[in-house]
Amino acid sequence: MRVTHFPGLGSSTLVPRPREGFSGIDLDAFSGFILSRVDGKTNIGDICLLVPCEAVVTAEVLRHLWKVGAIELPGSPEAVARRGAP
Repeated sequence: MRVTHFPGLGSSTLVPRPREGFSGIDLDAFSGFILSRVDGKTNIGDICLLVPCEAVVTAEVLRHLWKVGAIELPGSPEAVARRGAP
């Protein structure tokens, strides 16, 4: 099953935050592996295809990474506020 949209994440391409933006986040190996797939070009559905587990598990890890600030959703209110845009 190809997943193209996740509640709370949408169908956007995710962008990794600069390393200093998530240096204090404690990641396990699996979360780090999923984070390594976030390159600013690959969309959420494609990341799910690249990760060897069910899409719902990948989505939960991506949602967690987003909540702790390791990744951004371009155009989301949080991303706009972090960049200081109006």
